[in-house]
Amino acid sequence: MALLLDRFSRVLRDDPDSPLVLSFAGRSWSAADLDEWAFGLVARCEALRVPAGSPIVTALGNRPEFIAVILAGLRSGRPILPADPGTTAAGILALARSFGAPLLVTRRSFMTGESTALPGGTRLSIAAGVEPQVCSDVGVMKLTSGSTGVPKAVLASPDNMAHDVEQIVSAMGIRDDDVQLGTIPLSHAYGLGNLVLPVLWQGTRVALREGFVPQRLHEDVLACGIRVWPAVPFMFEHLLAQPGPSLPSSLGLLISAGAPLSGQVLEQFHARFDRKIHSFYGTSETGGIAFDGSDVVDGARGVGHPLRHARVSLSPVAGLDEHTAGRVHVAGPAVSPGYSAGTDASDFCAGGFLTGDLGRFEEDGRLVLTGRLSAFVNVAGRKVHPEEVAVHLRDMPGVRDVRVMGVPSDSRGEQLVAIIVPAAAAPTLLQLRQFCSARLPPHKIPRLLVITSAIPLDGRGKTDRRQLEALVRNEIGGSLPGS
Repeated sequence: MALLLDRFSRVLRDDPDSPLVLSFAGRSWSAADLDEWAFGLVARCEALRVPAGSPIVTALGNRPEFIAVILAGLRSGRPILPADPGTTAAGILALARSFGAPLLVTRRSFMTGESTALPGGTRLSIAAGVEPQVCSDVGVMKLTSGSTGVPKAVLASPDNMAHDVEQIVSAMGIRDDDVQLGTIPLSHAYGLGNLVLPVLWQGTRVALREGFVPQRLHEDVLACGIRVWPAVPFMFEHLLAQPGPSLPSSLGLLISAGAPLSGQVLEQFHARFDRKIHSFYGTSETGGIAFDGSDVVDGARGVGHPLRHARVSLSPVAGLDEHTAGRVHVAGPAVSPGYSAGTDASDFCAGGFLTGDLGRFEEDGRLVLTGRLSAFVNVAGRKVHPEEVAVHLRDMPGVRDVRVMGVPSDSRGEQLVAIIVPAAAAPTLLQLRQFCSARLPPHKIPRLLVITSAIPLDGRGKTDRRQLEALVRNEIGGSLPGS
């Protein structure tokens, strides 16, 4: 805790009044503004006698107040639990009850308890009937759905946060005089590590948008002198799909995380905009893991080399094909100590965290992700990873995007279905199978084909599994695993 606060104290001392958090929706905030607002929230918490260590749920979107709330939590020893954008009032109250958070910092008032206005149109509300829980040495509680869709909270200590931001700004070359564009949600682990913490750590300015507005990108970059843009793949894919001007020369560092970035998008983006998109890989449990800092565009699907503090190894998994080396395990000072009480923490093991990602190392030490452990499909008694098949299909002419998943089969247990977004004329199932037959063994060739105009994505830019299953169900009928 002391390290992050000490770093912000330097920012506050060296330049208290210059704009630090630039907002397109209202006034910009300086370090002094963040400091004053945070102290005001701490004072209110003390006046309400909220126990130290009790979580505070916040739902503020991409606003300067969010950064001030994180600062207030660090100062008062109360962990901040950020809710996703769009979380309903009922959802916010459910989070408060689930995690023992007696206070809510939002832009709305709640009828369940006392509510007090804070500067900037923000409100501090008491969640009535909540029995406060106490979490010692926790800075933030990162919500993650995991593989089951049930929300759980990753506990990150202030030291975890400090080590994470230190290695992120170092690996990516993010400077204290940079300006970053904030279009990804600050409430997500990616936004927290890449946008919020650099503000507190070294005074790196951030220009905040509530969401991705592609029509304003060029203007925003020029207006604020933006050099760094952390984004998710669908934002880059959208820019490729739409006519528009070249990117301003000041926009020098493009980062993609949250979901895999295809080699095709990487190469097409570079060909059109003369700009490399740098892949970044991390999880809520571990912070940043690897970053592709190279300027070489070779179509490789690797996520780069491990970051300074991340000790990455591969744990063998029975039944995997030989080319897939194992399950990614990460140790180091940025790794969380675990989940909130009552959540299975068995994946926190061997001094680190065993992710659900599968991967291998290239000879040069670059990490290549090959899929997710939970995604295996059992075809006639053989394990198939859908992403392995999807990687090949992305190289098929006329395919813009693709996902592969398993569906029930009376004769084979499960069978593979390819969900394809065509670039022009849609391929037929026969063409797909002929293409795969030269590259894959028979049990890895999809037997069903669904054509769609777009792959459904969630707010983090990841595949929306439930919508994808519904799409397939509507096309082929029947039930799907877990439906």
